[in-house]
Amino acid sequence: MNCLNCGSFVPDGAHYCPNCGAYQKPDYQKQAQNNALSDFPSVSQPSFQQTPILKQPPYTQQTPVYSPFVQRDDGGPAIAGFILGILSLVFTLVCFPILNIILGIIGLVLSIRGMKSSKRGMATAGVILSAIGLAFGVFLIVFIIIGFTVITPDYTGVYF
Repeated sequence: MNCLNCGSFVPDGAHYCPNCGAYQKPDYQKQAQNNALSDFPSVSQPSFQQTPILKQPPYTQQTPVYSPFVQRDDGGPAIAGFILGILSLVFTLVCFPILNIILGIIGLVLSIRGMKSSKRGMATAGVILSAIGLAFGVFLIVFIIIGFTVITPDYTGVYF
């Protein structure tokens, strides 16, 4: 038999349509209907199966997901490492070895972090300049320490 609501096939004895879930009349009422129709002469009608109407859920527009933490590749650490490498060399010329070492270390770290960015060449130059500035800073401190240990308290040089 067919569903009274959507027209899809419903097995005999089923109380609900498997397609749309509509309640079907019990068999005894259908038998009574068939008996009442048997009194009339039968007319041949073409048999056809009605296509079931599928109910789709309503369309809901999805909102795009925006992440507030978008990682940009602007080369910031590479640029900062390059600038600190230059400053490290400048402070070598002005004889500030402690500041020279601090800027050299920070410039070296930032330049190494900047190697992953699009400004890889600037990061490489920052690594080289920071390493040279750091080496000069360490050399100046060693030179100053040796210079103070060799000088006697009356500030005359002791030569070996």
